[in-house]
Amino acid sequence: MAGSAYRMIALDMDGTLLTSGKTVHPDSVRDIRYAVDRGIHVVFCTGRGLAEMRDYLEPLSMIRYAVCVSGALVCDLKGEQAGGRTISLRGIPDKTAREILRVAQQYDAMPQLLTEKESIVRADQISRMGDYHMAVYQEMYERLARTTQNIAEELERGFGIAKINLYFRNTEDRERGYRELQNLPLDFAYAEGTSLEMNASGVTKASGLKILADHLGIGMAEVIGMGDAENDTQMLRSVGCSVAMGNADERIRAICDLVTDDNDHNGVGKAIRRLCGP
Repeated sequence: MAGSAYRMIALDMDGTLLTSGKTVHPDSVRDIRYAVDRGIHVVFCTGRGLAEMRDYLEPLSMIRYAVCVSGALVCDLKGEQAGGRTISLRGIPDKTAREILRVAQQYDAMPQLLTEKESIVRADQISRMGDYHMAVYQEMYERLARTTQNIAEELERGFGIAKINLYFRNTEDRERGYRELQNLPLDFAYAEGTSLEMNASGVTKASGLKILADHLGIGMAEVIGMGDAENDTQMLRSVGCSVAMGNADERIRAICDLVTDDNDHNGVGKAIRRLCGP
């Protein structure tokens, strides 16, 4: 399918839309605006929760829809008088969440709970994110996450957990933790260096993107997807045109239709111009 025949562009954030410094390249903003002005829906398709996206919603105000929390939450950012409107939400059962937290404690992993509106972490761990190979996110977590002394108590509040991330100290612990959890009704993805992402069974970026595409009357063959990591795999396999970032690992590059420049050199914008230009 060529050029303007594409009606939606789904963008992963970390490693794709965002630079290594967690900013948006100004040329990417320009090129996203170009696509939107041509009537193409550009949407976030990210493992981040809404709380972790706040810094980017104003500079990218032309983006109306988000598939976030790895597909658990699909929302219209401009709905309900710009307070946001939930299109779909699928969470992790409390019983399953308790088992995940048990494994986190066993391996001294750092759990992050993502709800419809919040990111929640333990207060005593946020200052030690370097121990979990997540130092690049520490400043963001200090500003945007809600901290708690006892993260297990958060499950009793009844607000629903959309996703849980576990940040391990090393890959060996991640493997052991995954083996203990792998039979639970969850969808798993490895992320970052030593992280494990978990959603309810059947919830992926691909499933969330399909919900949004159906909502907008768009076929998946009319969607461009861009990503860089394992947690983008199903999304990239589900779209009409898959784009790997230049910084993507070889497994992602191998399954994609196109490889663009890296995330520090406007790979997103260059792919938009190539695929959606005149």
